[in-house]
Amino acid sequence: MSYQEYWTVSEGPAIRTQTCRECRRTIYKDEHVKVRDGRKIRLFYHPECFSGDADPRTQAGSSYHDPRYSTARLAPTAPPVKGHGKWSVNQYGYSPSLSYGYGQRSTSARANAAKAADLQTFETKEK
Repeated sequence: MSYQEYWTVSEGPAIRTQTCRECRRTIYKDEHVKVRDGRKIRLFYHPECFSGDADPRTQAGSSYHDPRYSTARLAPTAPPVKGHGKWSVNQYGYSPSLSYGYGQRSTSARANAAKAADLQTFETKEK
């Protein structure tokens, strides 16, 4: 198991519509985005809205600095490493070139769909 820092920052074109975590405006498909990845969450930002470093607590508009949450027990720092558990993956970071299921089917998915269509046609002919 490799040990990575808890927060990973990456960037690239959006592969689908998102909402900017800072300004709450829409990030449209193919618009350039900055992304913070934790072990369980991914936060999207317009490049001009992104501030601080990898940890979201350093973001200018973070709820960590909001007085409304002064009684909340927010951790002052992230864990030193991502750790490993149910939500772990082999690679972190935003990779828009790996458009998992967005507009493209894998070869095996296409093959399975073709088999299902053939089977349905065959069953219909038998009746």
